[in-house]
Amino acid sequence: MKKLIYHSLPGVKSAEFLGHLREKAEEVYVTSSDISKDLQIAGNLAEEEQESLVIAFPDSIALADTDEAVNKILTSSFLQIQKFVQVRMKKRFGQILCLVNSGANGLLYEDGIDSAFLAAQGGLSGLLKTSSKEYSKRGIICNVLYIDWSSVPLQEVAFRVNSLLTENNNIRGQVFALDGGKWL
Repeated sequence: MKKLIYHSLPGVKSAEFLGHLREKAEEVYVTSSDISKDLQIAGNLAEEEQESLVIAFPDSIALADTDEAVNKILTSSFLQIQKFVQVRMKKRFGQILCLVNSGANGLLYEDGIDSAFLAAQGGLSGLLKTSSKEYSKRGIICNVLYIDWSSVPLQEVAFRVNSLLTENNNIRGQVFALDGGKWL
């Protein structure tokens, strides 16, 4: 990986995962769910040479209600993608990889994970699949990686992210799983 933008909410796993990403990338720029501030940052970064956007919410957080989950996860990610795509389409290349909690596919459920959190994560998967169909002709690569954050080591996740962003420039609109074979 060269330079990428990492969009997430603050948390223990998110910070640890960020450390593993920084080991593999030249530069990593971090945005969060502070939408107004981050959109300006994302636009400026994508204008430079940040070719990749990684969206991940590894920390299972309890949110006040469904609206908060949608705003903090889905809306902020949608706006980040929109801004990134606007800039990267002019350059005819960009990659978006969304790391979704494997519980969001409905086949694996962990006790203690908020259903609104998982629903918003499932929305991210749909958002990336739709974005792939819409923007692949314009040079934007979008893929989804389902992850069981509780059982897969974060350095393994960072390794997989690195391989998807550096070696697979022709794989578009795919859903991958890194969950120990639970999602088959």
